[in-house]
Amino acid sequence: MLLTDTDHTVSIASLNADGQEVSLPQVEVTLYKIEWKWWWDKTPDSLAEYADSSHSSKLQQSIVSTTNGKGEWKFQIKYPEWGRYLIRACDLQGKHCTGKTLYVDWPGWAGRAQEEGSGAAAMLRFSSDKTSYQVGETAQIQLPEAQAGRALFSVETSSQILEQRWIDFNGQRTQIPLPITANMAPNAYVSVTLLQAHQNKQNDRPIRLYGIIPLTVEDPATKLQPVVKAAEEWQPESTQTFSITEQSGRAMDYTLAVVDEGLLGLTRFSAPDLHKAFYRKEALGIKTWDLFDSVIGAYSGNLERILAIGGGDEAQIDDAANKPKRFPPVVKFLGAFHLDAGQTKEHSVELPSYLGAVRIMAVASNGLAYGKAEQPVFVRQPLMLLSSLPRTLKVGERIEVPLTLFVSDPSVKSVQVKLEAPIVHLPALAPRSPYRSRKPAKRS
Repeated sequence: MLLTDTDHTVSIASLNADGQEVSLPQVEVTLYKIEWKWWWDKTPDSLAEYADSSHSSKLQQSIVSTTNGKGEWKFQIKYPEWGRYLIRACDLQGKHCTGKTLYVDWPGWAGRAQEEGSGAAAMLRFSSDKTSYQVGETAQIQLPEAQAGRALFSVETSSQILEQRWIDFNGQRTQIPLPITANMAPNAYVSVTLLQAHQNKQNDRPIRLYGIIPLTVEDPATKLQPVVKAAEEWQPESTQTFSITEQSGRAMDYTLAVVDEGLLGLTRFSAPDLHKAFYRKEALGIKTWDLFDSVIGAYSGNLERILAIGGGDEAQIDDAANKPKRFPPVVKFLGAFHLDAGQTKEHSVELPSYLGAVRIMAVASNGLAYGKAEQPVFVRQPLMLLSSLPRTLKVGERIEVPLTLFVSDPSVKSVQVKLEAPIVHLPALAPRSPYRSRKPAKRS
């Protein structure tokens, strides 16, 4: 969707039958305004059908050229015009034409395109200026035009009705400001029931129109931001220290875990996001009934569910975390701990003979606020040596010992390798007496 009072550039491409870029000296570009009319018909089987017709009018026309298959044309729609437009480009020499339809609306009423073309006779389409808000902001709810009537404006959540008010229509588009409060988190629903006059109704739409939209609300007060600080590298077979604090200095209760990255990669495990679990989108818990379908001459179709709301969120998958496990895993669980406001705590963990990478995970809570933090740490030595020897040797044999050096510190340029084989003296064996065999004596 484009906006009025703004220069818009239309890119034109010219190709031959083989798909190669060519230059065209004369391309006629025309801008049309598309007008349409619509109405609702009631069929004998009690279904509402939508019928429309359209016509167009020429607004602008000019000749442009393309160079190496590329060209441009600019246009602008002045306020207060708005609606659907058609851009048609024709090659005056080759007699080939192409076109594209687009929608242009006022900057302050950019939601008008979402209000048109409802799929049911009783559906009322309206919009908000944004889909997600933070506590303290003001949402602008844009209602469609209506010559006369009243609308019941209601703000609802999964468990209660937060606000209700009646709105009178006077033929103008109505914009309703709605302050966003903390009790709307994690999401709220705005429902509007438009009631038209039973007599002297000036349109062929039903007497009762109903619509609903969801508003996602984020409350920063429900988010904790724990910060884990640790060195980029740890050395194996040592005691390492790291610290944890809350970014804004809030108090919190937390637990810690130090786990091998290779082990976590087997299941693509990530630190539990408690805020996401407790503040996921909630389904609408308020049910609405009315009797307008039973009013004579007030056909309004079937009021069915308009939005599919609720449901779960998919897990975040990080393929980079699925790293090969080459050493015995490290699994350390610490906690639970309490952190006072403005405090920073240090924790120590003792590492075994291990080489690889570990991840420090912190999960925190404070009342209705939750947060998490993760910090990866490499565990390795600046210089490592890998060697191997045969299991057994015989006297007089000569062997070659393979040595492999691993350097993780770029500052290590040269390494001196020395192999020492201490002489081991075996204890002398005790002398043995010669073995003599005896023949059995003969019996007389």
